[in-house]
Amino acid sequence: MNTRITYEYRDGANYRFHADVVLADAMTDELWARIRAACQDGEMFIAHQVALPEVFGFLPGDHIYAPEFCHEGYPFEEDTDHCWHGFGPDPDVWELTGDPPTGDLTVERLVEAFESAAMAGWKVFDPAERFGL
Repeated sequence: MNTRITYEYRDGANYRFHADVVLADAMTDELWARIRAACQDGEMFIAHQVALPEVFGFLPGDHIYAPEFCHEGYPFEEDTDHCWHGFGPDPDVWELTGDPPTGDLTVERLVEAFESAAMAGWKVFDPAERFGL
């Protein structure tokens, strides 16, 4: 059994862009509680610091569903765009699945990545600088 985790990027104007990954192995309530405890304010995290794909609204990709932007991304807005991703309310965030993993990440490695990032301190960055926007 594997685990599907759903997360999002929500900008300051409340536009939301979603992603999900399937991790090898089964999530448990105890492991999920460790991830939540490692998040900033129990919900927010910086995706690349825990080996999750980033789904910024200002970057192109399949997470952009608006036909007017054709998966090309929304214009970057310095006042509303930031570096944080987040989880929605439990229990909609994770589920067990028979689907194959979408990459090499396992549940245990994800938990370790969250705890390591939190212990080291989340490395906040300016998206405009990082992506040359």
